[in-house]
Amino acid sequence: MNKYLNRAEKVHVVRMYTMCMCAEDIINYYQGKADKSFMRYLKLGITYMKKAMARRGDFMSEEAKKNWLDQCQKLEPFFVPSINSVREYQERMKFNETLIISQDDLLDLWSGIIPRTCGRCNGHHKDKCNLCKFLTKYNMPVMNENPEGDDCPYSYVAAGMSPDFYKDEITPWEGEKKDVL
Repeated sequence: MNKYLNRAEKVHVVRMYTMCMCAEDIINYYQGKADKSFMRYLKLGITYMKKAMARRGDFMSEEAKKNWLDQCQKLEPFFVPSINSVREYQERMKFNETLIISQDDLLDLWSGIIPRTCGRCNGHHKDKCNLCKFLTKYNMPVMNENPEGDDCPYSYVAAGMSPDFYKDEITPWEGEKKDVL
């Protein structure tokens, strides 16, 4: 090892000191509250980190060690997020507004909802139906491949199917019953 610290090594040593400081804060926080083995491992981690830093210091010349200690006394670490971490954080915050669902789960949801909604719809109000817009947007399978005029392709009634054909396939909905369009 070199008798001095290059720029990258200085950064790593500062990180090790910072980790020790953080671990000491954690130990102070958990003092008397946590499991003894948990506390022992935290203290052991600090001990080994300090031993590693002391070992690295043993390889340094006395002058380099003195300069480094003088520089360290002037340091006060603080954390600044990188541009990538800020961008990732912003992307994750967008997910709080977005539901991510697999296509299989969406099809399962579709198979449970459609018979209860589109199964009773006459299909004549396609332009006012938010469900039809949603299903079209996500390319869900249609019930009527060739709807007449402005009829909804998801309407069982417009497709000539009886809305009662699904009763044996799924359990009945127990909630409040309302007419759909």
